[in-house]
Amino acid sequence: MVHIVVISDTIVRPENYEDGSEQVKIHLTPWDLSFLRTEYAQRALIFPQPNPGTHLISQLKSSLSAALKIFYPFAGRLVKIDNEDDGTKSFIIDCDGSGVKFVHASAKTVSVRDVLEPANGTVPDYWSEFFPANGVQSWEGVSKPLIAFQVTELKDGVFIGYGYNHLVADGTSFWSFFKTWTEIFSTGFDRKRFPPLPLCGWFLDGIDYPIQIPISETVPSSHAGLVAPSLPHLEKKIFRFTSAHISKLKAKANDEVVGYGEDLKISSFQAVLGHMWQSIIRNSDLNPEEVIHCKLAMDIRQRLNPPVKKNCFGNMIGLAATTTTTREMLDNGLGWVALQLNKTVRSQTNEELRKFADNWVKSPKIPNRLVANNSLVVAGSPRFNVFGNDFGWGKPIAFRGGPGIAGHGKILAYPGTEKGSMEIHTSLWSHVLDKLLADQEFLQHVVCSGRPKIFFHRKILSLRHKALSFIRIEVRSRDSTFFWWDPWTPFGILREFLGSETSLGIPSSATLADLSSGNGWTFPNTENQVLLLSYITTLHLTTGSDQAVCGVAINASEVSLAFSAPGVG
Repeated sequence: MVHIVVISDTIVRPENYEDGSEQVKIHLTPWDLSFLRTEYAQRALIFPQPNPGTHLISQLKSSLSAALKIFYPFAGRLVKIDNEDDGTKSFIIDCDGSGVKFVHASAKTVSVRDVLEPANGTVPDYWSEFFPANGVQSWEGVSKPLIAFQVTELKDGVFIGYGYNHLVADGTSFWSFFKTWTEIFSTGFDRKRFPPLPLCGWFLDGIDYPIQIPISETVPSSHAGLVAPSLPHLEKKIFRFTSAHISKLKAKANDEVVGYGEDLKISSFQAVLGHMWQSIIRNSDLNPEEVIHCKLAMDIRQRLNPPVKKNCFGNMIGLAATTTTTREMLDNGLGWVALQLNKTVRSQTNEELRKFADNWVKSPKIPNRLVANNSLVVAGSPRFNVFGNDFGWGKPIAFRGGPGIAGHGKILAYPGTEKGSMEIHTSLWSHVLDKLLADQEFLQHVVCSGRPKIFFHRKILSLRHKALSFIRIEVRSRDSTFFWWDPWTPFGILREFLGSETSLGIPSSATLADLSSGNGWTFPNTENQVLLLSYITTLHLTTGSDQAVCGVAINASEVSLAFSAPGVG
């Protein structure tokens, strides 16, 4: 039995706030108000254990108070205004210095490993007890703090869970605040080192504020955020993409995009997200004509004309939706999917954003965020400087999403612990996740925790050069084996055997299926290539998936061990 004991629950106010110099009122835009019915965004960072003698809680509180002196909107409250003339409601943020919630807790029987590698790879029952704003929705900011922290001391580390109201800030603003907090903790507070906070301000000319909203849109939904008992069970899973995985996906997407006559570059994130979206849809058993969506939270600061400051404080998140059908999705490759995401991002121009604002004010609609079987909703960013935050006793060991990430298709994208890597935190129906975890095409580009066979396979990959004499790919259908990067021939990695791929005109992301057809193989001739072509003609192709096998030659007989993994790379 895990016991998480709350030691104290207090309010931390901004340092020297009684002068009233920052007691301003912030008017909310359509993008802000769209979050009125959403739960607080809850996340967590896990840190190593501080040095003995560190006055952890008192120093965290005092440095937080100083940080709130700079980031004063977090210490305010939401104010609801009754417009008696037309019966509508309006909301503003009053920066009144009411303060933020700070919980100190202890879980001395829980280790960092227990948190990062829970039993059976599932989220533990006590997970929500690490977080301070469970079930709190944005509209409740009229009486609750706009941001809350819980510092839980573990057996060998510190778990800092937090939740904040999206009406006041987005991820860009939060991480700027958190970085300031860590710097003040580690080096002390010198006001001269921290410039005044630039607010994003009101940038919508022609739209009066505060925006008036019909009462029906401000009433909390009785079923918002809930999942009906008849719906399938939801599970959470973290998928990790190494820099090598990302490079391969990006190369594959960009190679395919050329075939569509598009002169543009697919980004790393678009390639990874396209791979996730297509794989989830492939395993969702949807009707081929089902309309599907991928809704991506985007920073609109630099998309406005004139743009607002890159570091301005506030919520500047717009939701851009890519729409297609299941049939279109599955009839096309990764490049096509990534291209649709790319087009959606490029469509978010100043004109489109202002058109959205104008139309929203005329007919305000605040979503309930109900679970949808056909949509992905993507938040976070792999660009956030998550692991650059150090209170002085070590950088974060890991990042985790909180219990508020609920509903099929909810996704968080964040940087991984290794340079250039990425983590995708998912919430999916259990039957979809089960299929996804058995999808060889998906798994060849991702590291999935909690699956021993894949873990063992990846361990071997980390010793690639030593392991090449033991590992090869058994080719079957050809569609999941990379020509250049997988050891599918007796000659090892062909990138090393044949030299640069550019001399052959074969894309770096090409699979064997890309180089073959019913009429044979499409392959140029050199001395080494003749050897390779001779080997290719000996392959006996089937309909099964290509498979990694490990073999050791003993007395001229081969002993093989097959892994449930599709390729090496």
